[in-house]
Amino acid sequence: MASVVFPAIGTGNLGFPRDVVARIMLTEIQGFKPTNLQEVTVIVHPSDEESVQHFTSIFRHGVQGPITKEAHRHDMPKINISGKSSHNYNSGFIASPSLGVHTMQLGQVTLEVSSGDITKEKTDAIVNSSNQTFSLKAGVSKAILDTAGVEVEQECKHIGQGAAKPADVADAMIDAVVDFVKKKKPVHVKLVKFLIFQTNMLADFHQSMIRRSEFFLGESSESSIDEEFVMVDEEIEPVVFQLCGETTKDLREAKDMINSLILREHVTIPIRDPAIAHFTREEGETLNAVQRELTVSVQLEKKGQDSVITLEGLTRDVHTAESRIRDMIRKVERNETRRNEAFFISSVVQWQYQENGGNIKNFDMLTNYDLEQAYRKRQPSVRIKINNDEYEADLTRKEATRRGIIAAAQNPLPSHWEDMKGQVQNSALWKNYMIKKEELEDKNKHKNNEKLLFHGTGPDKTDQINNHGFNRSFAGMNGAMYGNGSYFAVDPSYSAQGYSKPDTKGHKHMYLVRVLVGDFTQGKPGLPVPPAKSSNSADLYNSVTDNMTNPTMFVIFNDVQAYPEYLITFQ
Repeated sequence: MASVVFPAIGTGNLGFPRDVVARIMLTEIQGFKPTNLQEVTVIVHPSDEESVQHFTSIFRHGVQGPITKEAHRHDMPKINISGKSSHNYNSGFIASPSLGVHTMQLGQVTLEVSSGDITKEKTDAIVNSSNQTFSLKAGVSKAILDTAGVEVEQECKHIGQGAAKPADVADAMIDAVVDFVKKKKPVHVKLVKFLIFQTNMLADFHQSMIRRSEFFLGESSESSIDEEFVMVDEEIEPVVFQLCGETTKDLREAKDMINSLILREHVTIPIRDPAIAHFTREEGETLNAVQRELTVSVQLEKKGQDSVITLEGLTRDVHTAESRIRDMIRKVERNETRRNEAFFISSVVQWQYQENGGNIKNFDMLTNYDLEQAYRKRQPSVRIKINNDEYEADLTRKEATRRGIIAAAQNPLPSHWEDMKGQVQNSALWKNYMIKKEELEDKNKHKNNEKLLFHGTGPDKTDQINNHGFNRSFAGMNGAMYGNGSYFAVDPSYSAQGYSKPDTKGHKHMYLVRVLVGDFTQGKPGLPVPPAKSSNSADLYNSVTDNMTNPTMFVIFNDVQAYPEYLITFQ
């Protein structure tokens, strides 16, 4: 470690005498015999004038030096508020290592926004904005001009002027740095600083940094679905053939034959799947490993729904790589489905636990989902994490709290887990649904068969659905554009607006439904059952959809493929 940064320890809430703290810190710094340490920085916030005076005097005159009025009039020593930290933050992490200082890691470049005197910065370049008339006679421009000389004024006359809001300037400046890092992948530039003279503008820059951090960071501790990573082009050493023959014709024929064999064994395969857009750095490292191990070229293009991975190499190696990547895609799809289901469940049910101090805490979204799944399957226990420590939750002791949010949001369930208003508990429907789910998992050779979808209905149909489930015989009453089955929407607003008929009190009804969509295909009007997977096959798709690229609706033709989990009542 070459440098270390300390705050003025103990001078805040602890109330230690500032002059004592300054003397002790200087004594310890001077007495330390470093091996690699080259720089020690003490940060004193400019608003703490008394600490500034004590540290200024003691650091200038030494531990035994006097604290005089004359010493107080000296300029403040260079207090490094560069925001450097010994932490190795991930790209996109926004830190505030000291008051008024915000840093953001963009790949190998550190972006820092702080308040201070820009003319005192030791840097290769200083960038500053100006007013509408591009006057250099006031503010930061005057300070720079006084320091740098009239040559700067002459040069700036040819650049231009602007009149923008601080928030717009912040967005433009930070976007420029993000764009630079994305496109240029800089090697030599490690730090970009924005010095804000007017401290009231610092908040605009901080908010812009938070918004731009979404490019680099995820939503949680898991890897971000939008996280950027770089595919490394592996240098594959070529095979060299040395040909020797009696005539040029023989050599040409031999060369053509070798090229023909190479082309015959060489293949390029594109893999297109919307799930590729959710690949994170972890999947990127796996792709790089596949590329190295199989000597296959792997090119990744993340373009939303049109994302594609292109493989190129020997046929057998490319097919091996394709199989591995499709396994990765299925895993990403399962994780994405789990995240989506966890999000929906968190809006309906919230599991809680009691801390040692008696405070009631909510479980995080994914743990909440795992607990709810185990509870519904009547499992006696499930392994969970609380603050990164592993526990086994004993569901038979019933010491946790399961709080229904929908229709009973303000009434936490008691410890013996009474039925929640709004939850449909039909054991016959549930058993049939689970049997069908296991059947699809076995038949389709994967477990990505289930989705949480929405179904709007009228008040006269709720008892029928609660007791007997959904009935595809009613297909066509509200439209059957994609087949004569039961319809379920991805977006709850679609079901709520068009198909949830109000009762006499103005209440509307909509179900949150578990639907076994399985392997699906494009639907069309008049379909009595899903199409066959091949022309001469009795093997049918499990459901149909309105759009294969971006589905907003699914249709099933077997009533047991849907379980009405929650009845949502709203106005």
